[in-house]
Amino acid sequence: MQSQPPVKARPGSPYLGERATQVVGQATATITVTYQQQTRLGHVVAQPYIQSYDWMRSCALRVGRSGEETMGTQVAAGTVIRNATSEDLPAIMDVERDWPRSERAPVEKMAARLERFPEGVFVGEVEGRVVGVTTSCPTVYEPDHVDVFTSWDAVTNKGWLRDRDEIAGANAVYIVSTGIKKAYRGSGLFRPLIGRQIDLSRRLGLRYCVTGVILEGYAAYLRDNAPLPAADYALLRPNGCHVDPLLEKARHAGFRVPDARHVVPGYFASEGALDWSAIMVYDAEKDLPPTLSGAYPGRARRTGKHHVSR
Repeated sequence: MQSQPPVKARPGSPYLGERATQVVGQATATITVTYQQQTRLGHVVAQPYIQSYDWMRSCALRVGRSGEETMGTQVAAGTVIRNATSEDLPAIMDVERDWPRSERAPVEKMAARLERFPEGVFVGEVEGRVVGVTTSCPTVYEPDHVDVFTSWDAVTNKGWLRDRDEIAGANAVYIVSTGIKKAYRGSGLFRPLIGRQIDLSRRLGLRYCVTGVILEGYAAYLRDNAPLPAADYALLRPNGCHVDPLLEKARHAGFRVPDARHVVPGYFASEGALDWSAIMVYDAEKDLPPTLSGAYPGRARRTGKHHVSR
């Protein structure tokens, strides 16, 4: 076939030429776009215009706190991920204060998590300062009965967790929340924090580690593309990568969306996600254990910004 000129970006976008480099969170996804190949990333790159560039970049700016600013950064030297204690509570609340007021957990709720499931509360320290925190709880997850995951409130007892004697037959660790101070978002701290939750599930002999992830880019995607059901959007993986930047980041931390049943309406309230979320799962019997950095040997290391409700 005769070679054709490279595709140009639509008006208002930078001219990207034959190689379009798109920044999402810390990473770059290089897309070859030519008339000859008519490369089409799911429903994202459409016709001769690179519709995905502005959309993905806007997601990076909104969700990733500016991909250009964080691209290529690494976990700072002297970073330590460890179990939290009650003495860490003031520092944990300092991390919470970096989130919008509506997304913060009150100190009483964080104290309850430390009391009811202390082994599931980890902090990330950089040079002795707590700058990140992740919390979890035991739960029961059955792949064929995911309908019990109706909302974050239902799974986590509105973030207060449940006493252990209320949880019979737990086979999973559920990640309740993950927060990182603004100055350290994009530094590579997210995946080591989440990696400790996966490691915890394995150490406790639990098959699964589960988390809920909002489809943060869904509303923006629909503005630029043809209508698409949320489940189809969540499962879009052109070139093996999720279209949604938060799902993609969770994938690189070791999680996957098993099927359409795991895409749930009303799980979290999120305007950008149109209130849609995905229940993402790490299965110790099927999935490779991630390294502490969250990367898999031999796999690309690309991330966006991930958010777990408070």
